Amino acid sequence: MGFENSKNHKPDSAWNALMALARKEGKIDRPQGREDISRVEKSVQTLRKRLKSFFGIQEDPFEDYRRIGRYQTRFKISFPGADKR
Repeated sequence: MGFENSKNHKPDSAWNALMALARKEGKIDRPQGREDISRVEKSVQTLRKRLKSFFGIQEDPFEDYRRIGRYQTRFKISFPGADKR
């Protein structure tokens, strides 16, 4: 799905966002700080595009952020054994 950074061959920010969502049962609360907000927004935006393209869906895979105040998937995701803090 293109989650590898082509420069260093490590997972990219979209992968990190997907893993964060899995650890938190599909939810990412609003981060603190302007830089953190921008970083998370960009990562989720990239993840949204990849999910829509990969699965061939038109619908947004995330709930409306403005309505609920956090990023939340419309699909079930979890990471068994992950720290749920």
